[in-house]
Amino acid sequence: MKLRKAKRKFSWSQYEPDESSSPVISDVKTVSSNEEPGNEKKQFVKAKNSALKFLGLRAHTEYELRQKLLKKEFNPEIVDKVISELRSYDFLNDTKFASDFISSKIKIKKDGLYKISKQLSLKGIDKQIVKDLISQYVDEDKLKENAVRLCRDKIKYLSGKELSRDKLKQRLILYLQNKGYSTDIIISAFKELEL
Repeated sequence: MKLRKAKRKFSWSQYEPDESSSPVISDVKTVSSNEEPGNEKKQFVKAKNSALKFLGLRAHTEYELRQKLLKKEFNPEIVDKVISELRSYDFLNDTKFASDFISSKIKIKKDGLYKISKQLSLKGIDKQIVKDLISQYVDEDKLKENAVRLCRDKIKYLSGKELSRDKLKQRLILYLQNKGYSTDIIISAFKELEL
């Protein structure tokens, strides 16, 4: 049996001077980042590069990107400038983001409209944009078809368990409600499935 050497974590704290041992260091005035000439431009470039890295991974809303940049402790004014510039290049577009988000959630995840609108509002999309886009995507037949498909899959999953008809209906209702489907869609899906 081979013995593995334990890796020792490196820490800079062992190399930091003690405040009491170095009176000169404590007397030095620290210059804030805003006082340095030309530092604002450097911070802008740094914030813009961070924003582009985030956008390179996946699309973001303005709200999400702002929160991530502020979390990295960039100046709020610089963050506003970065977001404004990215918006002018159309790298940030909340309407396009919401449109793509809605279509992928309906087609791929088979989520209902309530869940989708809640997720978009948590991502900082304006409620009016969400309302307008959802009204474009309201295709009752597609939503019903998705609900029926989800019910069939869930029934198949629950087939090993001995559940009464009422218990099965109750579980399906909770499942579809958690997926964001309205009561009308659930009722029409149950009619098609003859439950």
